[in-house]
Amino acid sequence: MGELNVIGSTQPFWHLKEPEWWDYVDLIALGQERAWTEYPVKSLIDNGVRVTFSGDHPVSPINNPFWAIEVAVTRNLNNPEFYGVDEITSIDDPTWLLNPKERISVLDAVKAYTINGAYQLYRDDKVGSIEKGKLADLIVVDQDIFKIDPLKIDQTKVLTTIFNGKPVFGGYDY
Repeated sequence: MGELNVIGSTQPFWHLKEPEWWDYVDLIALGQERAWTEYPVKSLIDNGVRVTFSGDHPVSPINNPFWAIEVAVTRNLNNPEFYGVDEITSIDDPTWLLNPKERISVLDAVKAYTINGAYQLYRDDKVGSIEKGKLADLIVVDQDIFKIDPLKIDQTKVLTTIFNGKPVFGGYDY
């Protein structure tokens, strides 16, 4: 895929042993080894594949990119309240952990939602990164997802959305 410049479009909302799903669907349908190694995002990136992220709502629970980024980085439970299960305190908690060898960095996850997605749409010359000459499309969030505990990424809130250089959500009163 990397050699042929094939884009790997994935929905990382599923890249964990999802409560009430993985044991009853993935494990049974695929068997232990294949279910454990499904969604090989890091392997794709390591082999030169440009990965993009998206959601497939209404199938995905809530199409919140921060939920997906957390799962891509931890390969573990995000938003326990949504699933009605107990919170985990370690990204290595085995309860919902799916193949930690496929964890990716926060930077790779952000790129999958931004510049890589823009590339997939043939728009990386106009959007996808903050650079001179590109449209000013960006968000301001309430925490630095590059520095916090990865298990807290799902709690990130958007304070302001700027589209084409103009605020369209929130404001500047932080």
